[in-house]
Amino acid sequence: MLTITDAAKKKVLALLEGEEQKDLALRVAIRGRGPGGFRYELQFVGAGERGAEDTVVNAGGFDVLVDPDSAPIEMSSPISNP
Repeated sequence: MLTITDAAKKKVLALLEGEEQKDLALRVAIRGRGPGGFRYELQFVGAGERGAEDTVVNAGGFDVLVDPDSAPIEMSSPISNP
């Protein structure tokens, strides 16, 4: 199960408030590996960019989308804001 810390949730909600486009979701994807572990990509996407096979997690105020290739790894990782 994907876990989003309270600090990360607050940060994402604050960033979404500054966006002109509404109904955005946070896409989280793994884009390879580096010497320190996985490389993650996070971006806001509109409804037209949501994939039919994406895993969708309601984070309380926004959705988090995870593509099928990233889901097996990402769904067990916390999203945090240091």
